[in-house]
Amino acid sequence: MRFNNDSLQQLALFYASAQAQAQAPPKSLLDQFEAATEEEELVDANVAQDQQLVSRILTQLNIEHSTEVSPFEKGNLAIRAPTILNIDFVISNDVEDKKVAVEFNGPNHYMRSEGINVEGGRTKFKRRLLEGLGYTVVSINWNEWRKAKDTGTEEDYLRNLLNIDI
Repeated sequence: MRFNNDSLQQLALFYASAQAQAQAPPKSLLDQFEAATEEEELVDANVAQDQQLVSRILTQLNIEHSTEVSPFEKGNLAIRAPTILNIDFVISNDVEDKKVAVEFNGPNHYMRSEGINVEGGRTKFKRRLLEGLGYTVVSINWNEWRKAKDTGTEEDYLRNLLNIDI
């Protein structure tokens, strides 16, 4: 059976949600998932630059973090990067066994409803999936981030978002 890229990405999300039941897709489908994701341009250049800036500021704030982390590193679903499921930033606290997933949500993560931006279905799904896997999810809204950049308050924005007292 032949699938288009959108169908393959939806199947990848389905199998990701099946992680809790230890259901893994056949290897042939995994290969197709990855090919579809690599062909799709999921992050525009501005969002990628903003993510790099967030990483630099986290480093300046002495917050150890990893970027583009698969939520299934220790699971049975081995979809290799880059994928739509990778977490933008992971902050781990080994002492408390706490994992924080920080997602940079660009404009494509939202849709307009009654004059306001609301998270789209894929973004909501990913949040629920990550929470189900034990992550605390924190989202950086691209529009709020843009305003912080315009006023030079990016560091304060991240401190407030992550509840950091410095």
